[in-house]
Amino acid sequence: MVTLSIIVVNWNSDVFLNKCINSIFKNKSRYSFEVILIDNNSNDTSLYSVKEYGKKIKIIKNKKNFGLSKANNQGIQRSRGKYLLFLNPDVEILPHTLDRMINYFDQNPNIGALGPTLLNEDGSLQPSYFGFIDLSHAFFEISSLDRIFPKNRFNKFILGKILGNLFKNLFANYKEYREPQKVSVIMGSCFLTKKDVLHRVGYFDEHFFLYHEENELCYRMKKKDLDCMYFPAAAAIHFNKHITSKIQERVFIERCRSHYYFFRKHYPRKIALFKIVAVAALHINIFLCLISNRKMIASRFFVMKELMKS
Repeated sequence: MVTLSIIVVNWNSDVFLNKCINSIFKNKSRYSFEVILIDNNSNDTSLYSVKEYGKKIKIIKNKKNFGLSKANNQGIQRSRGKYLLFLNPDVEILPHTLDRMINYFDQNPNIGALGPTLLNEDGSLQPSYFGFIDLSHAFFEISSLDRIFPKNRFNKFILGKILGNLFKNLFANYKEYREPQKVSVIMGSCFLTKKDVLHRVGYFDEHFFLYHEENELCYRMKKKDLDCMYFPAAAAIHFNKHITSKIQERVFIERCRSHYYFFRKHYPRKIALFKIVAVAALHINIFLCLISNRKMIASRFFVMKELMKS
C-alpha cells in the first residue's frame, strides 16, 4: 500500500518544476510514495523537464486550465495514499521533511492539516500560516495595502495593538514558533493531510479557481474540530510569486472572486458589508496604481463591475 501521495498541479512552471520533483526523490523517504502531476494545459517545456522520471510520475494532462482546486481534486481521485501532500511546483522539499511530517501526523490523531516552515531562496522566513478570511483580510488584499504593510511583527503591533481588534485576524498567530503550534490556516503551497480527513470534511471547493482554497478547507476542518498545525521541524523553500507574476491582472481578479465566494458561502449575512469594504478597497487600489504608474487598472474596474452586478 502507498503511504503518501504527493500531488503537484503545474501550469507553465518549467523554471521550477524539475527542482520540485528532484527534491521529492532526493528526500529518500522511508515511506512508500507516489507522485501525481496534474498539468493544467501548459504551453511551455515543463512536462519535458520531468521526462527523465518516466513512469515514476503519474501525469494527468488537462486540455484546459481547470484551476487549482479542481486539479487537486483530480489528484485526490487518482491517489492511493493514506496521506496526501499538496505541493506547489515552485517548492523544494528540504531533507527529512516528508518523514518528519508523516511521523508527527501519525502521533497526533486530531490533526486535519500540517504544514512546514516555508523559506525564501536566501533562507529567510516567509509566512507559513495565517488567519481565516475576514473583512480586514479582504480589505488589505483587495486594496493591495498588504504590499505596504506586510505580515510581520512590526505591523502586527501597529495594526493589531494600536488600531485594535479590527486587524487581529489578519496577523493571527504571526510568530516564529520553535515548537509545533495550532494555527488557523496552513499555506497551500505545502499542505499535508489524510485522505480520511477529506472524506470527512469534503474535497477542495472547485469554486476557488486560484487562491484561498486552503483557507476555506481549513475553515471546514475547524468546524469538524480538527486541528491545523504549523510544524517547524520540517522545512521547504518556496519561490513565491515567480509564476503568478506573469499574469498579475488575472491573479488579482481570481483573488477577489475567492474572497467574494468565501463570504457568500460562510458569511452570507455579511455579503452586503463585504461589497462596501471591497469597493472602498478597490478605490484605494486604483489610487495606488495611478501614483505608482502600474498598468493594471483595468482589472480593478472589472472587479468593481462584477461586484455591482452580483
